[in-house]
Formats: sequence, C-alpha cells, structure tokens
Amino acid sequence: MVIRSVESVVAGPPIAWASTPTFQRLREHGRATAPVTRCTLCTTDRIGLMPSHPPETRPVPLYDPTAISDYTALWAKLLAEYPGGLVPVQLEPDPNVTGWLTITHAMTRHVMESPEFTRDARHWAALQAGRIPEDSPTLANCGPRPNALTSEGDLHLRYRSSLVNALEANAKGGQGRVLNQIGLVADRIIDTFCEAGRVDLIPQYASYLPMLALCRLVGLNASEGVQLCTQMGRIWDGGPETAHAYGELLSLLRTVARTRRRNPGNDIASHMINDGLTDEEVTYQVALVFATSQDPVAHLIGNTLAQLLRDFSAEHAGLFLQIPETINTILWRDPPIRFVPGRWTTEPVELGGYRLPPGELLVLGFGPAHYDLLTTAAVDPRTSQVHLGWGAGRHRCPVTGRDTGLALAEVGVARLLRRLPDIKLEEGVDPDRLPRRLSVDVSGLSSLPVRFTPTAPIDKGDPWRLSSLSGLTPAASTTESQHERSGLLARLLRLILPGN
Repeated sequence: MVIRSVESVVAGPPIAWASTPTFQRLREHGRATAPVTRCTLCTTDRIGLMPSHPPETRPVPLYDPTAISDYTALWAKLLAEYPGGLVPVQLEPDPNVTGWLTITHAMTRHVMESPEFTRDARHWAALQAGRIPEDSPTLANCGPRPNALTSEGDLHLRYRSSLVNALEANAKGGQGRVLNQIGLVADRIIDTFCEAGRVDLIPQYASYLPMLALCRLVGLNASEGVQLCTQMGRIWDGGPETAHAYGELLSLLRTVARTRRRNPGNDIASHMINDGLTDEEVTYQVALVFATSQDPVAHLIGNTLAQLLRDFSAEHAGLFLQIPETINTILWRDPPIRFVPGRWTTEPVELGGYRLPPGELLVLGFGPAHYDLLTTAAVDPRTSQVHLGWGAGRHRCPVTGRDTGLALAEVGVARLLRRLPDIKLEEGVDPDRLPRRLSVDVSGLSSLPVRFTPTAPIDKGDPWRLSSLSGLTPAASTTESQHERSGLLARLLRLILPGN
C-alpha cells in the first residue's frame, strides 16, 4: 500500500480540486514533515510518495444524486479503484466542502470505534479557516452542537446518559405499550386509504408513521408536530434550505423545552430537564432523537415493503415470519442512510493509503461498507447483526432507540399486510425500476404504488385526511402554500396527540 500525502486546501476563493495543494504536493512527491500516527489498517512503512491514481482525479461528487443513482455499481467501482478503503469526495458544489469516504467494512468500523477520530466538528480545519459557508447543508447536518452525538469526553457521557435515561423512562410500561401506540397510529393511517383499493405507500403511509408515532410516544402536541414534520423533511433533503430548516426546528424545540420546564410531563424533554440539562441542551437532544428517527425509519419501512412485495405474495403463509429477516436484509443491502459525514482526524494519521493531517473530514460509508462485506465474506444478511445500521463505538444508537426504530418498522409493515392481505404492486409497475428519492444522505423510494381489495376502516371516529397533506411528506412535491398545509396537518394532529 502506498501512502499518499494530503493537506487541507488553503484559504481563498473556490478552486478546482486538481489545483489544490493536495494534488500539487502529490505531483511533486511531497514529503510530510509532521509526525504521523500509525493506523492499524495501514501496514506499509513507506513514507511515500506517488499516488496510485493520476493527480487530475477529481473527488467523487456525493452531492449529485444522479452521479450515485446506481449505487451498487458505484460501490463496486470505488472498491476496485481504492483498495485502501478511503476515497476523496466532494460533499457540495462548493469545492471547499470535501472529505474522505470510508468504503470498506473494516475501515468504516475502525473510524467509528477508534478514539483517534473525533465526532466534534470544532476540529474541522476547513471550518476553522472559514472556508465552509454558513448555509452549508453539510455543516447543518454535522456541525458543532451540544448533543450526545457530536460531543466527546465528559460532555458526551453526560448528554448520552441523560438521553438514555429519558428514553428508558419514557418507555416505561414495557414494549407492549410502545407496540400498541405504534399499532394504533398505523391503523388510523391505513383507515385513510383502505376503502380506495389503491394507494402510494411512501407519501401516504411510510412517511407519516414514524413522525406521528414518535410525537405520540414522546408527548409532543399538535402545533409542535406540524413544524417538526415540515422541517425534518427539508433537513434530510440536504438542499440549500437545510440550514434554515434546522434553525426553524431548533426554534420550535426551544419553545418545547421552556414549556416543559414550566409544565413537566412524562416525555423525554421533561425527564432531561429533571436530570439537570439546560433548555438549550434539552433542545439539541430532542432534535437528535427526531433527526435520527423520522426519515431513516420511514425509508426502512418503504424499502422493506418494496422488497416483500417483490419477493413474496402477500398471501404467502409464512410472510409475517419474513418481516424481521427482510428488515435486517434491507439494513444490509439498502440501508436508509448510505453515508454520513461525522468524524475528523485530530492528529496526522496514515489511513487507507493516504497521509491525512489534523482536521480532515471523514464520511462514513454504510452502503459501500455493507456491499464490501457481503461480497467478500460469508455473511447471511437475513440474520447477521454486524451491519452498521445502528452505529458502532461510543456513539452507537442506544438500545432503547434501536428497539423503538425496529418496532416502528416491524409493526408498520406487519399491520399493513394484516389489514390488506392481498396487497400487490400496481399493475404495470416494474419492481426493479421504482423511483427513488433524490437525496444524498437518505436512501429510499419516492413512490410505491399498490392495489388491494377495498376494506372498511376499523376506527369508527372521524377519519384522518392524510391524502391532502402529501405536500408535507419528503417524498412528494407540493403545490399548496405552507400555511394551507400546516393548517391541514394541525387539524389532523389534534385528533391523535396529547396536550390539545
């Protein structure tokens, strides 16, 4: 393996990758002068020098969904071209927002578990130098903030402990209560379309279930749920509105925290306030819960339903036994999060054949890492739990959070199939050409049209009217004004959420 020297782009106007100091030094066979930390994945003793790819090689444009549309082919190509497991990538059109994508399972897990890589974005050299725009979607997704995911040391332990305690206290009453609450919400959503005989499951089912169920489980009221649903979809879209949407979300949750401090209840915000967190700290922990749950779980449900409808008849006797295995397979083969930026080097380090200085951004490649292991090892994706869907290392998803995510997916899928036993893909729909959401971070379908024998609703109360609200779901386009859609969703949420 050849170690390639790299350094951060110097401050100044945007410049082409091939003209940055990174590749200028590669052309000149430049030597690093700082001491280097030995990475366990690099076994060479060379100080060296020549890149194994031409200096003109441009970073892979992860910001362009069309460039990564055939991601299976892309993973295979990258693994062949970068055997060290690390790929230079560009995360936004701005050429200053670059990083290094991990593409092997061993490399990705190493970066997630090793203490030499930090989750604290204050180490980001390009951010320190003022080269990252304030409205950068990447900065909005992984920038410095006081929460359990982006903190380290004692502060990380404090936030994580408080969040875990709050999640566990909120889940008191056992798994039966959680499953029952999820099932109730799933049934009410199904009631909105079960008489029609056909529905698009992404904008009319999968996109609503996690948000509505989580709002109910954690005690948010109707007006809070309206804004949360709207802003979360905009954040996960990863476009130019990401930073503004995140700001709006924080403003909403600050109000939630202040309200819970005055009137505490049995919700995660109240539990963390009782645990000694400030309103600002509570705001960021609650934001973290929804940011890591809403869209990823929605696409886990959608991707699982698509796989089941592709591979099995809904009337198959053993279909329900296939649900947990299919969900696990999806976490391997089509994870709802392909990759996510979120680790930085803290000192010079040799990694994947490159010599990285402090402050370089590392992007965790869950999609390519899973592809790598599935194609090089005897792994059964139906049952193996060594996938990275719930994280790894000190920042892995808490057990309660993981269990809630799995419950949302399993109950959501099972309840739909039980209510509509002969559900099938809409006639003429090619299961291998289902349209996918144009998002860089999350991986899922934008449409899953199905048909079934019409059946009566099971709830005798006022029906929810979700079909007119599809403009609020991340998968759908919108023609209504924000005010009109928010009013419709507010009326819907008042039927189901506490505090109204």
